[in-house]
This record gives sequence, C-alpha cells and structure tokens, in this order.
Amino acid sequence: MERFIPQLRAYLDDIDPQNEVRLCILEENGVHHNLQRALGHAHIVNTVTRLVGEVVIDCPANCLQPWQENDNYWDQGQLFSHPRRCGACRPTMPSK
Repeated sequence: MERFIPQLRAYLDDIDPQNEVRLCILEENGVHHNLQRALGHAHIVNTVTRLVGEVVIDCPANCLQPWQENDNYWDQGQLFSHPRRCGACRPTMPSK
C-alpha cells in the first residue's frame, strides 16, 4: 500500500492535475484469522493514517457484500449490493 497509493495518485494527477479523486478501501480482508491478520490490519491503518487525505475510508472485512453471495452462506456485510438496490445491514444482524 505504501507504494501503490502514491503511484495511483501520480497516475490520476497525470490524467487530470485538477482531479479531486479520493480512495476508499471497501474490503480489507485476509486469508488468515489470527495474529497475522490483526498485524496486517494494524499495518494498513498505520499506512492510511500516514497518507493523510488520500484514503477517506478504510473498512475491514465485510463492509460491502453482494446480497446472498457469501461463500459460507453467512451474510455478514454492512452494506449489501444487489442489481436492483443497495441497502445497509440492520445493526443486530452481524451479531447473530
């Protein structure tokens, strides 16, 4: 991320020096569910914090999910997308 985001910014600035594009990380995820994943998340938060203004939001796993398309049949997203609509998860759903 430390190299990718500045490279992406340079690319966008080459196309349009007056652009106001900001980035959103909608699905920060990992294969592992242990200390390695926690350290990876901490690294991303640290990097995003140092790149002030470039990334406006960083969402850990399960932010955006296609409706009923999770491979483990547990719809755990916070925002669900569907071809005809998009909706937020009820606050109690992730805890069930």
